[in-house]
Amino acid sequence: MESTTVHDDSNLLLGDVTFHTASITVADTALYSLTPEDAVFFKTQIGIDDDEELKRHILEIQAKAYKVAPYPCIRGFTFLK
Repeated sequence: MESTTVHDDSNLLLGDVTFHTASITVADTALYSLTPEDAVFFKTQIGIDDDEELKRHILEIQAKAYKVAPYPCIRGFTFLK
């Protein structure tokens, strides 16, 4: 199967799947949740000790990634698992 990629302000076409970003324009930060084990892991890996600062950092990364590709795994923070 040949892959086609088109990206503009309103649509992202990947193969046969089209995302209409107009319907969900921003990631849902209410879905953010880390287990205590997840928090320890990310604090160790990133070097951020404060919970609120870590959350801000992860939300910033999520927002940047979601602008590039509004995938459900980015919106729902599945990328953290």
